[in-house]
Amino acid sequence: MHYRIDRVRGGTYRAEVEAYIAQNHYMRSSGGSGQLFAVVRDDDQVVGACLIGATASQNQNRSLVGACLIGPTASADAERSIAQPGVLVRQIKRSFLSDDVPTSAMYESQLLRHSMQAVCDEYDQPVLFVSYADPAATDARTGQPLAGWIYLAAGFFYVGTTSSTRRCVIDHQGRARSTRQGAVTLTRNTLPKAGSTFHGEAITADWRMATLPPARIWVAVTTPTRFTRRQAKHAWRTVFAAINLARRVAARTWISHTTWRRKLAGGTVTLGEPRPQHLRRHDRFQPALWRGGEITRTSAPVWVPLVHQQRALLFEDVAGETVAGRVYAPLAA
Repeated sequence: MHYRIDRVRGGTYRAEVEAYIAQNHYMRSSGGSGQLFAVVRDDDQVVGACLIGATASQNQNRSLVGACLIGPTASADAERSIAQPGVLVRQIKRSFLSDDVPTSAMYESQLLRHSMQAVCDEYDQPVLFVSYADPAATDARTGQPLAGWIYLAAGFFYVGTTSSTRRCVIDHQGRARSTRQGAVTLTRNTLPKAGSTFHGEAITADWRMATLPPARIWVAVTTPTRFTRRQAKHAWRTVFAAINLARRVAARTWISHTTWRRKLAGGTVTLGEPRPQHLRRHDRFQPALWRGGEITRTSAPVWVPLVHQQRALLFEDVAGETVAGRVYAPLAA
């Protein structure tokens, strides 16, 4: 069986792919507007999809909303602290690959990178892609929260967490839902009550509001295919330099001992000492939380400190990531 990735433009085909996302993605919604891609088998059966779209803020080039989160909130510190004006920002709104797709045929990270490159080439300019890993949802295989393994495998860099308060609603069956239900945004005063009917569904117990943990923010820069290596490197570094100075990028980069001491004095946060094989006479591959302008083309994304995760992981653990057998389930509280 062979698989291909289609760019979905519109019409009944787009409606079919959107229905597939709504049925299979853990958010149980299509994600709305944006550039849509579908993974299709030889028999034309849709088995995966990726949706990339603009942010819902008026200042779309630098503002981000948690549209892909269970409890989206629009807050200045969460939305506008990613990049300075002038950077084209697009959000990974939905990504899903069926467990039936063999890992020998395709990884979800491949779907992400293909879709990102296609979107970048359509705009014909560098794009800063942003996605959220929502710890309010879990991997049913492991019980672990969605911390961002798939983004690390796709070459994304971790830049911290959202700082606004996030909330969801817990329905009468104990399921976590977005506060946005169709055209209605639920508040504590408008939560469905036992004995009522909401969107045609009989409510058997009072719905309640729950607070969610911060979401992890992941970013990646993609440059147009037509760029030369020199142009791509310059554009890549320019976009990273536009990342807000209040954020730090988790990355490994070659650095001399002298320069490292100077940067450490300037406030760069280390992520631990290098392994013996990383030590060289003059340079070392140093994992740290860097300012965006300090990131170079030779940098590699790294996992984040133990305080930000439930168990220690290395990049090598997810470099060949698989999504087979993974089922996402929102936490009920």
